[in-house]
Amino acid sequence: MKLTRIVSLSILLVTGLALFNSSCRKKKDEPVSKICASKTLYNKGDTIKLENCSDNYTKQRWRFPDGTQSTDKVIYYVPATVGFYKFTLYVSNSDYVYDYESYTYVEVK
Repeated sequence: MKLTRIVSLSILLVTGLALFNSSCRKKKDEPVSKICASKTLYNKGDTIKLENCSDNYTKQRWRFPDGTQSTDKVIYYVPATVGFYKFTLYVSNSDYVYDYESYTYVEVK
């Protein structure tokens, strides 16, 4: 009886883990948001350049640290002060009903 119970619990656990794992997997052709940056450390007054290197997307939208946005593939930003700046990229295959997000931090000295 004890062995049967252990086997049953083991089967239940393996089945549960398999279902959880399959639900977390990326679906085929699902957008993947990725930011490409040649560097992450800039001097004050430098122009920050970031590029959308995402896969499987039709729409893109950037959010700059000051809250402004852009739909360009490559963005440029000149920071006013030293500090850390967060840039966020959203990609989608629809009207952003399902966004796929990535972000990067840039340091300005």
